[in-house]
Amino acid sequence: MTEKPEDPWRLRGVRVVRAGELDANTAQTPGMDRRAAITQGRAGATLAPMAELFDLGVRVFTDDGAGVQDSRVMRRALEYAGALRAPDGTRAVLAQHCEDAALFQAMVPLFTSSRCK
Repeated sequence: MTEKPEDPWRLRGVRVVRAGELDANTAQTPGMDRRAAITQGRAGATLAPMAELFDLGVRVFTDDGAGVQDSRVMRRALEYAGALRAPDGTRAVLAQHCEDAALFQAMVPLFTSSRCK
């Protein structure tokens, strides 16, 4: 699949791939769930254009593997996704890891200290 040079999707963190543009060498399932990132580039800072993606058939949003670490961004995502509803009543789903990287980093010294050995 070739990229259009005028489409800097890697910089925006969002690329829409329509059904007719799917890679023929990749297994496809009719009616498969389409997922998109909650934030642009899964960076956790700026929300992805969830309404536009929802209109294109995306129903699940996730920053899988990283989790949105900024609670303000996550709250905006929850509020934004809560307002999305398809004509058939289907709603958006946010799949989020309930992990706080700052808490984890704070705990690492405790588990690596001599007291734990």
